Amino acid sequence: MNRQDRTDKGGGVATFINESLQPKTLSALQTKYRNNDIEVTVDLIEAKGPLQKVVILGVYRPPSSKVGWFNTAKDLILETLSYGSTIIMGDINADLFKPQVYPGKALLEVLSLAGTSVKEVFPTRITATS
Repeated sequence: MNRQDRTDKGGGVATFINESLQPKTLSALQTKYRNNDIEVTVDLIEAKGPLQKVVILGVYRPPSSKVGWFNTAKDLILETLSYGSTIIMGDINADLFKPQVYPGKALLEVLSLAGTSVKEVFPTRITATS
């Protein structure tokens, strides 16, 4: 388990990766982006097969995040690309039913930069206002 707790107002982000995959936390990278207001875990898995190295990002983006959050996320993605393929998971609070409107549009741009995509779009939370 790679866990990054918040220092205030509870919560945080955690990534659980099976020990048999021998994940290595990229602590310096994780700390760098945590200090830039990205709640993230960054782990590297080195495996045999077609995907020799895979970076696993566990990300949380609070709905109240500033617009600059996605610029910092782009920097994170660009930095992880040198390690290998990237898997991004977490709660990014972006409505992909509105792909031309912020923050959904910004999320899709970040995913494209990483060479990733959303496999299926469906509501994960339905409220009176969302």
